[in-house]
Amino acid sequence: MDRNTILAFLVIGLIIILFPYYQEIVMPPSQQEAPQKVLPEKSEEPAVIEKREKRPPKKEIEEKRKIEESYEQKEKLITIDTDLYICVISTKGGTIKNWILKKYNKKDGSQLDLIKNNISGNLGVSFTTFDGDTINTGNMSFEPIEIDFEDSTRLTFGRSDQIELHLLCKIEEERYIEKILKFNKNEYPFNMGVKFTGLNGIIADREYWVSWGSALTPSEEKFEDDFKYSKIHAMMGDELETLDPNGDDEKSATPTGNTRWIALHSKYFAVAIMPDGFSGIEANLSGSVKKSNTNKQILDEDFYAAIKAEFNDEDVQRDDYKILIGPLEYPMITGLEVDLEKIMGFGWKLFRPISKLIYHTLRFLQSYIPNYGLVIIIFSILVKILFYPLTHKSYVSMKKMQNIQPLMKELREKHKKNPQKLNKAMMRLYKEHKVNPLGGCLPLLLQMPVFIAMYPLFYRMIEFRGAKFVWWINDLSSPDTVAQLNLGFMTWNLNILVLIWVASMFIQNKLTMKDPKQKMMVYLMPLMMLIFFNNLFSSGLVLYWTVFNVLTTIQQFLTKK
Repeated sequence: MDRNTILAFLVIGLIIILFPYYQEIVMPPSQQEAPQKVLPEKSEEPAVIEKREKRPPKKEIEEKRKIEESYEQKEKLITIDTDLYICVISTKGGTIKNWILKKYNKKDGSQLDLIKNNISGNLGVSFTTFDGDTINTGNMSFEPIEIDFEDSTRLTFGRSDQIELHLLCKIEEERYIEKILKFNKNEYPFNMGVKFTGLNGIIADREYWVSWGSALTPSEEKFEDDFKYSKIHAMMGDELETLDPNGDDEKSATPTGNTRWIALHSKYFAVAIMPDGFSGIEANLSGSVKKSNTNKQILDEDFYAAIKAEFNDEDVQRDDYKILIGPLEYPMITGLEVDLEKIMGFGWKLFRPISKLIYHTLRFLQSYIPNYGLVIIIFSILVKILFYPLTHKSYVSMKKMQNIQPLMKELREKHKKNPQKLNKAMMRLYKEHKVNPLGGCLPLLLQMPVFIAMYPLFYRMIEFRGAKFVWWINDLSSPDTVAQLNLGFMTWNLNILVLIWVASMFIQNKLTMKDPKQKMMVYLMPLMMLIFFNNLFSSGLVLYWTVFNVLTTIQQFLTKK
């Protein structure tokens, strides 16, 4: 997680929940101190990735003897129209040129084509010959078999729910590479077979590469929302290797060993190449970003990922791959059964089980309640009911601590020069009045894992993207900005939900803080939260916090009564 996320956890979890109660009850009104910060456990660092100088063929391709005729063919386009996407395949390399989603659009409502460019041949096959020549078929002609057309054609599903397309790249007589693509009508994943015929004695080192040569098109209104979460991965056995290119220089890595799949993703969408029935032997990952010279904001990205497979040096060899180009929908991702869900944003490893439990709860509620805004409200109520006994116990403990404050003050005055006697006297006082000094804070701390697990989930859950609630709240994954105010020195986004959230915090603090010396904090804390977190949280997360604050305030009022 980034710095803003950690800051959000600390301030929200500690100031909002712990600070008011801790100040009012645990410490004497005249001697209140700020609570200590409780830091969540750090996430595990990514495994060390082995770096090598040697890299597979990437972008610059020279024309080689024996295959010059493969470059001279005119590019033709084949369109596959499914229920979920429109795929455009180029005969140049037999690669994916366009992948237009039907279910998801850009934030401005225009079509979302996930393929930003096709520079090095997405799903291109490359290898080295015994002559030392580097061959990248991403620039070679793959002619369709049994399809008669001039420049372009559109294939539609008839009675069958599957389309099978054969593309042939002829190297010379009796030597060719064939791609067999199988698309399903109602599924994002598709199959790609790579068949080598007569290339034994041609491909050196008994290995070849299948590569993806571009980052995904930014889908969000603010490009940095995509770039911040864009990463490249390789699944090496049971360990996920991750390359985060969001730095100043180009980054690359070549992990070796049992390579189950490679993938790259943005905030909500991903591409994955998964060997089917076998494993690769190496992965190559690289990425770079282009930044603004003024504010260092990321303007563009360049990604590359490739997987190396064994070539058996036989007359005929076919390897099959499962390819995913589409949204990071958890049910679909887990259905692949290759651990691809590990690239999804469920936060720190320690809290992922809680994040997944929350996710499945939200999905279950949505199956009965079609509006995700209402689902969040119901979920907030359920969480409050779940923690009601804990919070009630904390309020009772706080009240007991408040009642013995005069006695504690007397003991401090009596034993102020003898800390040991003071501690023993305090323990006897707690025992006599059946008070647990941690009773007010501990139940609240037990709720922290839920809050920590919720933040990344609400921010990365694709079901919230474009989900409308009521009136001005038309996207639960983004702030509910209704206007921008020009303040001269800055532009301020007016987010209505954040204002309601801050107001609920003010009321809650007003009921909690009774010491006149704390009066300034009643006004200062909500103002600080408004300044620091106005544009940080999605409207779905702010909606949850607002409802939870209102319920907490009601519980405090009822407990006092």
